[in-house]
Amino acid sequence: MTAFHGVRVLELATGIAGPVAGSFFADFGADVIKVEPPEGDPSRRSPAFVAWNRGKRGTTARSFVESERDRVAALATEVDLVIARDVAQVAEWGIPADELVSAEGGPVVLELPPFQGTPPWYGGAESQALLSAASGYSRRQSSFDGGPVDMVYPHLLYIQAVLGASAASAALIERLRSGRGQVVTVDGMHAVAEAFTGNYSLDPAAPVADTAVGPRGLNPTYCHYRASDGLWFLVGGLTPKFQARILRAVGEGWIIDDPRVAADLSRLFSPSNREWVRAVLDERMATRPRAEWLEVLREAGVPSAPLNAPAEAFAHEHTLTLGVPVQITDAEWRDVTVVGQPVVATATPAQIRSGAPAIGSPIDAVGWHPREKSASGTGWVGDVGGRRATGGPLEGVRVLLLGTFVAGPYGAFLLGHLGADVIKIESPEGDPWRERGFYYSDGMRSVVVDLKRHEGREVFERLAADADVIVDNLRPGVGASLGIDFASIAAYNPDVITMSLTGFGQQGPLAMEPGFDPVLQAWSGMCVAQGGDDIPVLYTVPVNDVAGAALIAFGACAGLYHRLRTGEGQAMSTSLVAASMFMQSGQLVSGDFESLVPSGGRDYLGPSELDRYYRAADGWVRIQALPSTDAAVVRNALGGGAEDALEELFSRTDAAIAVERLTLAGVPAVIARVAKDVVVSGDHVGRFTLRRPFGDVTYFRPQEYAAFSRTRYDQEMYPPGAGEHTREVLDEIGLGDGAIERLIESGTVVQGAAMQPRILNPYR
Repeated sequence: MTAFHGVRVLELATGIAGPVAGSFFADFGADVIKVEPPEGDPSRRSPAFVAWNRGKRGTTARSFVESERDRVAALATEVDLVIARDVAQVAEWGIPADELVSAEGGPVVLELPPFQGTPPWYGGAESQALLSAASGYSRRQSSFDGGPVDMVYPHLLYIQAVLGASAASAALIERLRSGRGQVVTVDGMHAVAEAFTGNYSLDPAAPVADTAVGPRGLNPTYCHYRASDGLWFLVGGLTPKFQARILRAVGEGWIIDDPRVAADLSRLFSPSNREWVRAVLDERMATRPRAEWLEVLREAGVPSAPLNAPAEAFAHEHTLTLGVPVQITDAEWRDVTVVGQPVVATATPAQIRSGAPAIGSPIDAVGWHPREKSASGTGWVGDVGGRRATGGPLEGVRVLLLGTFVAGPYGAFLLGHLGADVIKIESPEGDPWRERGFYYSDGMRSVVVDLKRHEGREVFERLAADADVIVDNLRPGVGASLGIDFASIAAYNPDVITMSLTGFGQQGPLAMEPGFDPVLQAWSGMCVAQGGDDIPVLYTVPVNDVAGAALIAFGACAGLYHRLRTGEGQAMSTSLVAASMFMQSGQLVSGDFESLVPSGGRDYLGPSELDRYYRAADGWVRIQALPSTDAAVVRNALGGGAEDALEELFSRTDAAIAVERLTLAGVPAVIARVAKDVVVSGDHVGRFTLRRPFGDVTYFRPQEYAAFSRTRYDQEMYPPGAGEHTREVLDEIGLGDGAIERLIESGTVVQGAAMQPRILNPYR
C-alpha cells in the first residue's frame, strides 16, 4: 500500500508547477487523471514532460463542448483532489470551486497560479523567468557586474509544486477528520517566499546588498576554487570551526591571526577582507591537483566536493546506489531515464508505475478506478493534551525537531505553518545557526535537553511518546547511537512518523560525507550548468536546503495521511542529493534524444534576444516574448527602427515605461526588482509583516507560505530563545514542578530566555 492509495486526483493544470505537484501524488499511489486540450499540454514538446507527468492517466477535453465539459464536471464530483492553475480554470468546466468544496464530502482544490493576484506581465502565463524578476529573486544572485542573473533551472516552479503538494496533503488530512474540502492556494509568490525567506527577512533601513562580488559569492571559505589541473572543487567552511580548519589544512592558517581578521572569522567575508583572502586562496589552490586537495580537506574534516557536470552526477555510482535515476517506458519518448521520487518511505514506498499518459484518449472513455472505503484512523486523533490551537489544517499534530542549520529546521517550520505544534529540541550548545538563521525556527517552542545523559534521554522519550512526527537532519547512524531513530522510538510510540534529511542519503559510497547546500550544488552539477563555458556559479539562494525543507514537509504529510487511515507509523527520509536531482528533474531526462541539460554563462541574462534581461535607463527589464513575436515588435514598442539594437533602445528608456509599452504590444515583460522593493512596496498585502521584537530593532519577514479557504493558519511567528519553553513543554507532558527543577539543577535541561533577533549581514 502506498501513502495515497485510492486517492483520486483530477489534474487540469498544464506546464510545470501543477503537473509536478500531481506527480508527487501519482508516485505515492494516487489515481491521477490528467485532462489536456486536444493539442496537448505545451510541455509535451519536451521529454521533460515524462518526468513531470509519469504515472498518470490522461484524456483530452474541451471546456466549450457541453458533453465534454459535463463529463469533466462529473469526474470532479468523485475526486479527493483537483489540481488547477487557478479557481477560474476550474470554473471553466462548469464546476465553481466554492460550490465543489462546500458539497458534502467535497474535494480539496489546489490552485497554483503564477503570481499573487493578477500577474504583472502580459498574458499571465506560468514563467520562472518573469517570476524571478518581479520577485527580486534574480537580483540577489552574485555576479560580476551586480545585475540580475537568469536561472537555467526553473527552481521556483519546482518549489511551488512540492509546496503545493505539501499544503494539499495537509488539507486532505484535515478532510479525513472533518469530511470537508477547501480551496488551497500556493501561488508563485508563496514559492518565492519559501525559497527566499532569508532574503525577504530584512531590515528596511539597511542598504541593499552588493551582488557585484563575482559568481562565487561573498565568502572565500564557502565557495569553489580551481586546482592546478584546471578542475574545480568546493570548500564548505560555513562556521568558524570549518573556516579555521580550511585555512590551516591548506597552509594559510596565518590568515586567522592577521590583524585584519584578528581571529574573528566573520571578518573573512567583510568587504575589506574577502578579496585579498580569496586571492591568497586562489593562488594556493592552484598549486595542487583537485584530487589531492579533496583528500587534504577530507582528512581535515572539511565539507568539500568536486564540481561535476549534471550528467556526470546523475550517472554517478552514489546516485545509482540511491536509486535516483529510474528507467521507465513512455508511449512517445520510449525508454527514458528520469529523476525518481525524492522522498523515501519505508512502509509506503513510492512507485513510478508508467511513463506519461499518451494523448488522445476520449473523455467519455475515462473513469475512476474502483476503491475500497478509506479505513478509519487509529493514529492521530486530533487536538489533545494541551496542544496549541493554530487554525491550520495540521492543528493538533505535534512535531519534534532534532535539527540545526537550515533544511531540518525549515522543514519543521513549514509543518508549523500548516498548523502543527513544533517543539525544537536543542543540545546545551544550541543550534549554531540560530542567530543568523533565526527565521527558520520562527513559531517553534524550544526545549534544551542533554541527550548524552540518561536522564536527558528519559525526558526525550516522554516527549517522543507524545509526538506525531519527528524531524531530524542528523548524519546516518547518529540517531541510532542516541536512541532517537525510528526503531528506538517505535518501541514505545509505534505510530510515530520520523522524517530524516541527510546530505548524501542513508546509503551509498558517499553517505557519510558531510553535506551542506553548496556542497550539493557543486556535486550535483548545478554550478557548472549555471556557469556554462565560464566560471561555475554558486547560487546565492540555498536551493537544495529550501527544496529539502519542502520535501520534509511533503514526506511528513504523506506519512500522516497514511497513518490517519491505517494507524501505521513509518520512517521516511529525503536528502540534499535527492533535492538537488529533483531541482534539475526536467533537465536530467535521458534517452534516445538530444540532452536537455542547460548551459548558462557569464552573468547569464537569458537564452535568446527576446527571452532575456536588458539594462534600462534606470534599472533592469526582463522580457519573454511569445514564440510568434518578431523582434521588430519589440523595437517598434520602444520607438526604434529596424537597425536599432535592443540593448540601445532599452538603455535609453526607463524600466516602467519600457514594460508599459511592451505590455501594450503584447510582449510579456516586468521590471526586475530587488527584494527590499518587493517587501516594502505594499503590493503583497498580508504576505509580509513588520516585526518590532525589542527596542528600536525592526525587520520584515514573510508571513504566508500557503492559503487555505477554511483552515487558515493565523499565528504570529517569533523565534524561540534556546530553552525558552523548557518548563512549559515539560509541564505539558506531565513532569511536575519538582522534577523539572531537579532536571534544571542537574544541567540535564535548561530553561532559557526569549531571543532578541537581529538581521545580520549576508554571508554568501
